[in-house]
Amino acid sequence: MRRSTSGLVLSAVLLSACANHVQFIDKETERTTQSITATHFGIDAPEGVLQAPHLRVSLFKDESVETVTQRTTTRFEEYTPYNGGREFYEVPAGLVSIPLSFTLNFFDCILFGYIPNELVNGYTFWTFAALNPMLNAESSKRIEKREVLTETQETARESRVVRQVLGETPIELLLDDRAPYVVATSPQGLLNIDLLPLVAGELSYPPRRLAIVLRDASGGAEHVRHSYYLDRDLSARLFRAAPLLAETALETATAEDLSRAVYALDRLGFREASAKLHDDIYARRARSLEFLDQFRALLDAHYAQNSDLAQMLSAPAAPAAPSTAPVQQQD
Repeated sequence: MRRSTSGLVLSAVLLSACANHVQFIDKETERTTQSITATHFGIDAPEGVLQAPHLRVSLFKDESVETVTQRTTTRFEEYTPYNGGREFYEVPAGLVSIPLSFTLNFFDCILFGYIPNELVNGYTFWTFAALNPMLNAESSKRIEKREVLTETQETARESRVVRQVLGETPIELLLDDRAPYVVATSPQGLLNIDLLPLVAGELSYPPRRLAIVLRDASGGAEHVRHSYYLDRDLSARLFRAAPLLAETALETATAEDLSRAVYALDRLGFREASAKLHDDIYARRARSLEFLDQFRALLDAHYAQNSDLAQMLSAPAAPAAPSTAPVQQQD
């Protein structure tokens, strides 16, 4: 019975014993996160009615970026864990150290603190920790560490808009209700638009409106749609140029067809397109000197005679455009 009681008392004592706290250590870390809160697609383009067949625009994407900085403070406790077996020699050692501890404190007082506090306090704390059977004496070789507290606090929040050019991005060009003509922006996000390739072929009526459309690559949703009305004079000139452009692309085009197209495009005001077509004919027919001689002669004749453009094109009167694009041809 006595042995059982003694065992219970000893167990209670050991269970109530605690680790020897050494010190707290705070460790701070900062973490910065960025998130995109909004995205806006846009286009830098001139305003007004288009009066020239060439147009230059740039496309971009604005992202609202929010930057949040947080500071996390983690508190660690360094301690010497309790070991009941060590008390069998720590308590006697503490008893022996009491006189030495009092002597050390006495001389520290009469010497006005000449003895370093680290030595006096450290030895005194060790003595009384060793005397306590519920607490082991501090030991640097047995120190362990555990996390006791973590706090996170926001220290900074910043929002800014970051602009990104949309380089090498496919763009749709729509002329009235015709099928989209797809071109790509330059690496710098620039897009040089030439209306002539858009009208190649037969047109039912003079073109009236140009739309520039940027779509989502995955879903096809429109991010940007920017529309222009065409000047009536430009619309009429494009209407007359359309069949010429279709004719020059044919392999069966004769020297007469090509010379008429080069001259007519020049007279219609599309001088750059006329010059490029001229060079292209020379490149395509470089091996046919007879053809090139005939072409040059016919072209010179057109310029020498100052051929009547309306008669050359033999263009019928343009029909009225549908209600969605009511633009009439102008001569």
